[in-house]
Amino acid sequence: KSQKSSLDKSKTSPEKVIKNPEAPKVNRRSASELEEEDERIRNFYKLQCTICADSFDKFRGFNSHCQKVHQEEAFVMCCDKKLNNRAKLVAHLNYHTNPNAYKCTKCEKTFLTAHGLHLHELNNHAPPEEHKFICPDCPRTFMTLYRLKGHRLSHLTEEEKKFKCPQCEKSFALNSILRQHIRHLHEGSNKHICEVCAKEFRSKYTYQLHMNNHFESGVGKYLCKMCGKLFKRQRLLQLHIERHNESGQIFKCDMCGKEAPNRFALKRHIQYSHEKVRKHKCNLCSSAFKTPIGLREHMATHTSSQILYTCLFCPKQFNSNANKYVHQKRKHPVEYEAMKQKKSFENLCEMETNN
Repeated sequence: KSQKSSLDKSKTSPEKVIKNPEAPKVNRRSASELEEEDERIRNFYKLQCTICADSFDKFRGFNSHCQKVHQEEAFVMCCDKKLNNRAKLVAHLNYHTNPNAYKCTKCEKTFLTAHGLHLHELNNHAPPEEHKFICPDCPRTFMTLYRLKGHRLSHLTEEEKKFKCPQCEKSFALNSILRQHIRHLHEGSNKHICEVCAKEFRSKYTYQLHMNNHFESGVGKYLCKMCGKLFKRQRLLQLHIERHNESGQIFKCDMCGKEAPNRFALKRHIQYSHEKVRKHKCNLCSSAFKTPIGLREHMATHTSSQILYTCLFCPKQFNSNANKYVHQKRKHPVEYEAMKQKKSFENLCEMETNN
């Protein structure tokens, strides 16, 4: 009997919750192992309530306090991440002490746990001939039935997607995806928008960290060895390096076939080229925009005296940052290239000085 298996021709029911058999099994640990883990957490994190400033020796006591006294979950912020349970605290701690402990030898992507690395290798690097599950609707194959069921949702027609957004009428295969869509696209009241670059954030904490990058004095100490750019936080450097896409992985749009240099660029391409939602609306006219910076630049057109950008090499002014960069590259190519090289050189010199 062939190792290849397939599901029935009937598509996966969108109402049915897909359970994940790939979730790691939780093994019971001894009291001494838990005590050792508590000590590592205590030595690495500051377990302090953000509401009343009480401090704790163990996360269990910290969590119990937050739930009973403040009716909120306990959490610790580290590297812009919200760590709200013991497993996340330990995994993140391990990543700090040995970031390459769970590193894929084929693509160099790192993971917080051995289980995460195993699933990555299983689902991304296993030879196609070892894949046991084949999609009956397209040539794609998978190592696990769970991944196949999740993939088959992408073949549902609009009529088969039962969960419709009440605000834009877009349909989704799962209610969880619909809730995420509404939270990210339509519930903008809790978002924080940077007044300098118009980037938006869902949490006040990450917004404040971003604002510090605009106004903190001095330059960063984390150097990108590929382009010489400096960053004030290691996490920002890691995200930047990922944009360089050293592995050469191809990121292709499923809708139009366009190839993007990295996953971030592909996400932006899909959002701004294929998604029709324009959630940033002008309160002076009927115009609406996909990005907050688009709205900000449009608002400047309503006020003739407001100028957002000025060329670095001549007095010409712009209300579009993109137009400013195009102008600088075309009209001042020598000065523009010299500026880029000077900035990279200064970053390298600053890095040498700090060392």
